[in-house]
Amino acid sequence: MGYIKEPKGIDFTVIPRTKPDIEADRMLSEIIRADKLKRTAKNSKKKASKETSQQ
Repeated sequence: MGYIKEPKGIDFTVIPRTKPDIEADRMLSEIIRADKLKRTAKNSKKKASKETSQQ
């Protein structure tokens, strides 16, 4: 298992559990999805501005 870097402002706490917590899994998936969208939007803005400045 690899090291997971914590995003700024978010603390991950690993709690062992015997049965799955569907609501917690859904919430974590939403956080990851939102962060990924934010990063891709930020990267595409940088890429677009870089391409226009080169032309």
